[in-house]
Amino acid sequence: MEVDVPEYKGAKTISFSIYKGGTGKTTSAVNTAAALAELNKKILLVDLDQQASATRYLGIDPNELQYSLYHTFYQNVPASVVRQKTNFGFDILPSASLLAAIEESLEPGDETLLRERLQPLQDEYDFILIDTPPGKAALAFNGIVAADLLLVPASAERMSVDGISDLVNHVQEIFWHKFREELRNQEIRILFTMYKANTKHSPILQSMKVS
Repeated sequence: MEVDVPEYKGAKTISFSIYKGGTGKTTSAVNTAAALAELNKKILLVDLDQQASATRYLGIDPNELQYSLYHTFYQNVPASVVRQKTNFGFDILPSASLLAAIEESLEPGDETLLRERLQPLQDEYDFILIDTPPGKAALAFNGIVAADLLLVPASAERMSVDGISDLVNHVQEIFWHKFREELRNQEIRILFTMYKANTKHSPILQSMKVS
């Protein structure tokens, strides 16, 4: 089956974001990167989570890296130097536990740092995918503000669905006002994960369609 992927001028930046954990966010980001790479798209995956789940998922040991996103944020090492090639046809900006120090040092007004660091790579990729950390954290906010499209991965359970409203309301009420110019064309879409048809998930999904 052929899949038609739209063409964009410069990279389309997609952030996989939800404040609640355990929704398949990292798996969705990594699998989307691999699928787009199979379509011969140039992909950069950004692992913004200090747990480095996406980095480890791809067989990269963050403890053996010379550079990680920490160095891009804190020491201004260019992202082009930090990025790593994977065995799956796409590149990654790897994470490491040192990102915890960045989380503690970021202040209000620093939400655009990742957006600025990624700007020099815009013309090198078709898509930049960001795996954000869970929770209302400064690094998660950076991932949100850097994106053209927010994909909100949510398992079809009531608590996860409630988490969608939490993120969407926060983004629309805070970030769309604070960064009105940068995010004027930002879109939000829901990505249901772990969905099983003909179960209790079906009415939950239908209720979301209606709302």
